[in-house]
Amino acid sequence: MKTCSFSIAILASILLGFMPCPSHAGTLPAPNPETTHWSFSSSTTAADFGPATMTATGEAGTTDTFVTETVGGSSATVLDFTARAAPADGYAVRAGIDGATDGGSADGIEIFTMVLDIRFTDAGVGYMGIYNGNPSNSNDAELFIRPNTGGFWSGGGTGSIAAGTLTLNQFHRIVYRIDYLSNVLDIFVDGVNVSGPIVAPDWIYDGDPYPFAFLGDNTPGETGPGQLAAFGFTNTLLSDAQIATLGAPDAAGIFSNQGQKFCPTTLQGTLSSTDPYTVDLAWQ
Repeated sequence: MKTCSFSIAILASILLGFMPCPSHAGTLPAPNPETTHWSFSSSTTAADFGPATMTATGEAGTTDTFVTETVGGSSATVLDFTARAAPADGYAVRAGIDGATDGGSADGIEIFTMVLDIRFTDAGVGYMGIYNGNPSNSNDAELFIRPNTGGFWSGGGTGSIAAGTLTLNQFHRIVYRIDYLSNVLDIFVDGVNVSGPIVAPDWIYDGDPYPFAFLGDNTPGETGPGQLAAFGFTNTLLSDAQIATLGAPDAAGIFSNQGQKFCPTTLQGTLSSTDPYTVDLAWQ
C-alpha cells in the first residue's frame, strides 16, 4: 500500500471528482463485476473474486491436485491436472453472467476474453483440450494446445496454427479474445498476438443453467497433463495494449492489484497526527 499526504483543498478536488485515478504505461482498468479470477492460492477451485464457479467433474476431483511451483520467479500454488480417462473428466465452469447483455443469444456469451497461466508437461501429446462450449463435452473442444508442435488448434475451420510459440514445462500467459458476433478470435502468448484475427470458435453458455467444459475433451486421447497457475475470465474484449500489459505469467496472478497492474479505485483518508490541515491518503 502506498500512502501520501494532501492538503484539504486537494482532498476536496478528489472527492468532487476533479482528480480521476491516474493512468500510466503498465496500468489496466480495474476488473468489472463480471470478471472472475482464480489463483488457486486456497488449494481449491474457489474463485478469488467474481461470479463464476469451477467444479471438478468425473475423476478430475481425484486425479488432479494442488502443488507449489515457481511461476515468474516466485512460488505459487497451481492446479496440477492429468490426461483424461473419460469425456466426463475435467471441470464445469459457470460464468455467472447474463448472456443477454452482450447483444447475442439470451443464453450465451459471445464476447469474452479468457486468460490462462498454463504449461504442458508432456511434449508427446498431440492435442490438449482447453475449453468446449458444448456443456456435455460431447464433441471436439473449441481450442486446443498442441504440445507436440508448441502451437494451437482452433475450431471454426482454422485448424493448427502458431507452431513453436509454446515451450515444454514453461508457464505461458495465453489469452483467447473471442468476438463471436464478429466471428473473430485472436490468440496471444505472453502479450504478443501469435494468430492474427482468425475465425472464432463457438460461444459459451452463461451458466444458467449450462456450463462450459474446461481442461478436457470428448476424446480422452486429445488431452494431456499440465499445470494451471491462474485463470481469468471476463465478458469484455481486452485491447491489444491491455493484453501486452498483462505480459507473461507471475505468481501474483492475472487480474490482480499486485504489481501496479491495476489502477487503485478506493482512497482511504485519515487526519494527520502531526498537522490538523493535512489528510493522509492511501490507495487501496
